[in-house]
Amino acid sequence: MPARIDLDEARRKMVEFIRLKVDEAGAEGAVLGISGGVDSALTAYLAVEALGNRRVLGVMMPDGRVTPKGDVDDAMEVVRELGIKSSTVDIGPLHASFMKGLGRNRLAEGNLRARIRMALLYYHANASNRLVLGTGDRSELLLGYFCYDEDTAALTPEGEVPLDQLRRGADVFSLDPLTGGVRRSAVREVYSFPYDGPMVSFTGKGTDLLVTPNHRMLVREGGRSVYRQASELLERREFVTFSAAATAVLARGAEAQGYHGRVWCPDVPPFHNLAVSRSGGAVFCGNTKYGDGGADLLPIGDLYKTEVRELAGAMGVGRRIVAKKSSPRLWRGQKAEEEIGLAYEDVDRVLQMYADQKAGVDEIASALGVGRGRLEALLAKVASGEHKRRPPEVCRLR
Repeated sequence: MPARIDLDEARRKMVEFIRLKVDEAGAEGAVLGISGGVDSALTAYLAVEALGNRRVLGVMMPDGRVTPKGDVDDAMEVVRELGIKSSTVDIGPLHASFMKGLGRNRLAEGNLRARIRMALLYYHANASNRLVLGTGDRSELLLGYFCYDEDTAALTPEGEVPLDQLRRGADVFSLDPLTGGVRRSAVREVYSFPYDGPMVSFTGKGTDLLVTPNHRMLVREGGRSVYRQASELLERREFVTFSAAATAVLARGAEAQGYHGRVWCPDVPPFHNLAVSRSGGAVFCGNTKYGDGGADLLPIGDLYKTEVRELAGAMGVGRRIVAKKSSPRLWRGQKAEEEIGLAYEDVDRVLQMYADQKAGVDEIASALGVGRGRLEALLAKVASGEHKRRPPEVCRLR
């Protein structure tokens, strides 16, 4: 069964994390979006404990056409309880301005709302020398990995290591896209999930890869290194990538194929790529960086949703907020649990056993009493969720 963490110790670490990172940056404080949900409420409470209420700014960004009034009321309750400065912007008119002349697409329109909110947070951060605190939790962040197949190995100083044997803290080789130099980088985490869906196969001189369609490939274009989704490269007859010696190599023969098995997802900062091999020569290929790119810090990013609710209650967040069903509010009536197909309590138990304890599907189904069909559907969502992209690469001129 999933192991419990010490929430008192987690609280201490998150408070110290916020305080340390804000001080290291020489920032005046922190800014975060207050949505009326439990994630943003807990993040605000932790920020005030770390910095004091005078150094925390809460920004409420409802869309009057989509956001329920209850969410706005709950967000205001958090602001009042903490005594923090706040700002409110109805993003409806901004969103409508963007949509002039654009086609209707619910998902794209919803994601646009999220990006408008990110831009507003960074406006406030820049105007008052603050860091942006993200409010994503571990349950949400785990829904965004893209991965290698189970036969892929990482190139390490000790030789090739299969991804199922790669561990946190292990040294691997990364390519610095700006200098072209090979660097040792430490693995921050390795995640593994079942996957039943399309993969993209790349072959060529010294190249043999099988990755999920949205995996980021490190390629050479116009004299610089860029990332391209694997699915984009399907349309090309050939492209240039990098060998383990950081020399350009030609890849050919990209094709889509079905796959059923486990996929492996290493997280390797700071360059977010690593040298991998599947059957022969090693090449550099992007990994999937999880986390909300629209934030400087993710204080609660290692707490599962159920842990967020428990700690929020212990810290005094209002019971209505703690119990509220989660929703990104990207469109009217959106419910996170309906999209996932399971309650977060069940999702967290599955993710804890699978991501943390590396348990198999049969073991999880037996221990938790979750039907195999529903379990496989959930883990397929984990494997196929949308990943976050790196900031644009700089074209090096000097």
